Amino acid sequence: MEWQRYLQQQQGRPRGGGYSQPYAQRGGPYSKPMYPTRGGPMPVNRGRGMPQQARPQLPTRRPMGQQAPVQQVRRPSPGYHPPTGGANPYQRNHKLGMEAVFPFGMKERSLTDVCHRYPKLHLSTDFSLLTCHWPSLKDLNVPLNVTIPFHSDPDLTLPVPEAEPEAPATESKTIARVMLLTMAKQEEPEDEEAAKKTPKPHLSKQIKFLVAKKANGGLMSIGGAWSKAKDGGDPKDDKTLIKTATRHCKEICGIDLSMCKKWYKFTEINYTRPTGAQDRTVTFLPDLWNHVSGGNIDVYKQVQRQEVEVEEEVEVEVEIEGEEKKEGEEKKTKKIKKKVTTKKTVDNVVVRSMDLSLNGILEYDLQDKHEETAELSLFAEAFDEMLSQKYATQILGILKTKKTEADAQASDLKRKREVETAERTAKAAADREEREAKRKKFDEEREAEREAKKKMEEEEKYLTEEQIKERRTAEAEEKKKKDEAEKAKREAEQKKIKEEEEAKKKAAEEERKKKEEAEKAKPTRTVVTTTTHVLCVD
Repeated sequence: MEWQRYLQQQQGRPRGGGYSQPYAQRGGPYSKPMYPTRGGPMPVNRGRGMPQQARPQLPTRRPMGQQAPVQQVRRPSPGYHPPTGGANPYQRNHKLGMEAVFPFGMKERSLTDVCHRYPKLHLSTDFSLLTCHWPSLKDLNVPLNVTIPFHSDPDLTLPVPEAEPEAPATESKTIARVMLLTMAKQEEPEDEEAAKKTPKPHLSKQIKFLVAKKANGGLMSIGGAWSKAKDGGDPKDDKTLIKTATRHCKEICGIDLSMCKKWYKFTEINYTRPTGAQDRTVTFLPDLWNHVSGGNIDVYKQVQRQEVEVEEEVEVEVEIEGEEKKEGEEKKTKKIKKKVTTKKTVDNVVVRSMDLSLNGILEYDLQDKHEETAELSLFAEAFDEMLSQKYATQILGILKTKKTEADAQASDLKRKREVETAERTAKAAADREEREAKRKKFDEEREAEREAKKKMEEEEKYLTEEQIKERRTAEAEEKKKKDEAEKAKREAEQKKIKEEEEAKKKAAEEERKKKEEAEKAKPTRTVVTTTTHVLCVD
């Protein structure tokens, strides 16, 4: 029948009367070509006139409210993995923090690491490795409260030393440089209001270093190449490089560093030249702050003297032509200006020393293409990282101390709450037991009264009215005495509770008075605010 055929057609269909798959995927006569799927080969599509494919079996009906499983279509995005198979060191991991990406304690840093850390720094194409030695220095103690007064004067000059013969290009070269630290002197404000209005400059603007500037180049740290004839020793030895740095500092700015006892090896930069030479630049930080006895330290500039031809205008006396000369008279002359070429000795500044703040050194960009400037900037970045790690460690220690104190307070509060909870539980249990005992006693008394009443009723059957009346009178008197005793007992309990409450109030009042006296004993600061009202009359 019709309704039976309709039920057969509807069997297996989902709610709504439609199939779970589109018509094109059921192999109908007008189905379009399908793309191959991951689950199996592409189904064969047959047009009109060709034998149709068998109808696929429909899925079973899902229970109401249950969602169909969603198939994952999009594959995971490809990620960068180094050839060694390890994890990507430059992928940010929010769980580990920024130290996992740019750790301060990373000693050796390749060209890729340096480019990722300092994207605005122009590096030489020969750069190969940066080694930071400051994380391994256990006795590194740089004071930030010592001011070394460097005094520069135009009359303080030094001649350029004799140039040494150039080494072959294939020979490796070692350069020793030195950074002299000082702190900017803070100007004392005139009064407290000026001190509040004037903000304190940032620490990077207070820290200064003595740097050098070439006449035909950019900024650089003071120092130069190792010389076998002047320095001797092995350039791989730090003592030899300290000797080299001391010599160059004396030649460039006239400061003698032989008195410094501690030399902190801060950074080391390696280059691989196209000729195969392995050049190396080491930067030291001497403890000059421990050997300043007072007074200014004179800073010289390195000059080169040379004779140059200069045209100058000079006044020359010449005879006046066309006039007759009489006997006994002198020749008449006039003064004229004439250009004369003369030789003059000129001092050309080769290297000038100046003190520059850490913030000023860090303001580099890609236009600073000198190799010496890049080395100076790398030292400044390393020094800034050292300060960041120092103060971050202090902040972390303070936070850990605060956390320990907060944990101790929380544990004390938890312990107090546990004790209070235990006391409340014990009190509730005691109250419950007391109520249960009272209820039990009350039930027993009621039962005893009931039994006594029942017994009395049985006895009254054999008594006269007068005896019954006497018994009622005696019971009433006994009940009255009992009520009076209970009333006295309740009054005594209430009086005791009232006395306890008054004692607690008195103790709280004494505690409050003690706190007020302690607050009054503390030194206080009185701020007087004066308000002036001005009345303007037209």
